[in-house]
Amino acid sequence: MKRIKGFITSGILLLVSALPAQAAEPAKPEQQVSFSVQVSRQVERDTMQVVLYAQQSGKTLKEISPIITQKLNLTVEEAKKRQVQTGMTNRRTNISYDKQGKPSGWIDYGEITLESQDFTALSDLIASVSEQLAVQNIRFTLSEQKKQSLEKQMTEEALQAFKQKAELISQNLQTKGYQIANLDLGSPSDLAVDSQPVYYERRAVFSASETPSMQVESGLADLKIQLNATIYLKND
Repeated sequence: MKRIKGFITSGILLLVSALPAQAAEPAKPEQQVSFSVQVSRQVERDTMQVVLYAQQSGKTLKEISPIITQKLNLTVEEAKKRQVQTGMTNRRTNISYDKQGKPSGWIDYGEITLESQDFTALSDLIASVSEQLAVQNIRFTLSEQKKQSLEKQMTEEALQAFKQKAELISQNLQTKGYQIANLDLGSPSDLAVDSQPVYYERRAVFSASETPSMQVESGLADLKIQLNATIYLKND
């Protein structure tokens, strides 16, 4: 009877001692791969923004301020006729000085911002008020509607490009698929640049002949969106 008990006890010890050996077997490590994909697109800027200004000098502000006000109001009325949007109006006055450095009068300065997707209408407006106001600068950008549409399209393209590249990596390394560890998707990069003023001498082309309106070219925006990804390759 004692021998049987001893045999059973030994069997239990052997079984228990075998368990840690099985638990200690290392799991197969997952392969981690990081890569990036980029989608680019060239699109025409669809919005034209113009800053016009007028400046008047005189002995008193009472003398010159009504002149600037009249010119700005005239531009607003002409803009309404052509359905051109009017934006911020900037107005400032400064003291003028003679050659001896003594105050000699005042300078009144006013500017107005105009915006339209109808380049012809806005160019015609500039020409119609050219005797009253001069061009400070012109820039071309993308409308909010076009920005949102492009961002959606390019995001879909970037995600599709990611999927294709991840599957290609998995197939060529002969693994059983992949699992996403991290995705970092940015916005189209050129949109932020478009918010900066672009002087018309560099970006717009005006006709040399004296025509009622100016011929302009908006130029193209090079948009890029990048997706950075990290995936785990499945071995099992």
